[in-house]
Amino acid sequence: MSATSGHWALLRHSAFRRLWIGQAISEIGDGLTGLALAIVVFRLTGSAAALGVLTVLTSIPQLALGLHAGVLVDRWERRRVMVATDLIRAAVVAGLMVVRGPGDLWLLYTLATAHAAASVFFEPARAAILPHLVTRETLLGANSVLQSTRVVAGVAGTALAGVLLALPQGARVAFGVDALSFVASAIAIASLRVPLRTDAPESVHVALVRGLRFLFASPTLVGLLLTFAVTVLGVSAVNVVFVPFVTTELHGSSALIGFMRAAQTVGMVAAGAAIAAVSARVAPARLMAPAILVLALTLCGLALVRHWIPFVPLLIVAGVCSTLIQSSSATLLQQHVPDALRGRIESALDTLLMLVVMAAAAGAGALADRAGTRRVLLGAGLVTLLGGVLAHIALRQPEPARERSAIGS
Repeated sequence: MSATSGHWALLRHSAFRRLWIGQAISEIGDGLTGLALAIVVFRLTGSAAALGVLTVLTSIPQLALGLHAGVLVDRWERRRVMVATDLIRAAVVAGLMVVRGPGDLWLLYTLATAHAAASVFFEPARAAILPHLVTRETLLGANSVLQSTRVVAGVAGTALAGVLLALPQGARVAFGVDALSFVASAIAIASLRVPLRTDAPESVHVALVRGLRFLFASPTLVGLLLTFAVTVLGVSAVNVVFVPFVTTELHGSSALIGFMRAAQTVGMVAAGAAIAAVSARVAPARLMAPAILVLALTLCGLALVRHWIPFVPLLIVAGVCSTLIQSSSATLLQQHVPDALRGRIESALDTLLMLVVMAAAAGAGALADRAGTRRVLLGAGLVTLLGGVLAHIALRQPEPARERSAIGS
């Protein structure tokens, strides 16, 4: 079975196809708005610190709302949550069209934060709804298709932003296009049918505690949590020092950096296509440790090269490993968590990982100024290697019966 046929086999399912179309459209819009926001803020202020403020403000909603948002996603009909958040984001992004000068910076910050807050509800709903749309055997393939779509759509959105922002009133056009993308996504998702949760008698606090107890009572989920936390710590440090490393150590231009990111994207998409073709025959738990270990060795290799030419194929390998890790981890989570708890477990992990990303960003930047980007990149590879060892230890045990029956429950 070819990679292409694996994709088409999944897309022949109308429910999954509607979710895929909705995600593809909205991810293009997200890529567009992400770059547009950064450029507009810099144009208005000329300050890198103002960009830092934007990053902090858009990170706060996940930390402040993430845990409780997951509980509400488990309680409400997830299709309606996704449609409502898409429409809210459409209205919020449309509001960005009125930003005209430095005096409107407060409005831009407010709307960008509101957009991030709505996304806190959308992501766990999307992750929780997927097991209802595909079979257990094709769940890994479905996650890989969605991950590949996220990458390609994000790149396309960023490229589109670059074109639109060069036009007169380009920022307003970009935000308008993104608003329309969320409306289109809402229309695509509106026809999905999934069960309505009925655990409303519990208070939000009690429901949250019940979800966290399930998380920490599951050896598989605890292992996944530790593995992902350590791995993300290493990978996030790489993301911080990537541009400075290529610029100072490899003497690369901005065009070369763009080419390298494109090469990494090729690896991610290729891996997604391959997984979709063989997903019914591959256990996600068996992919995690090898993918993380290969990624770790690849990062160490990146730290040792002295020229950009060997750097590019290593980035392609890193892209392949990244898709394998993300698709496998998402599938493991969906398979091992009962439907009634999926939203809150997904949000709990997202919130923890947001903390890890912020810590890595702060630590790697400060360390790079003292020790140099090459040493930080090598250290990130070694940290990721520890994540691979944890995955090998934690995810090799047979899954308990209660976890094997979680999907669709």
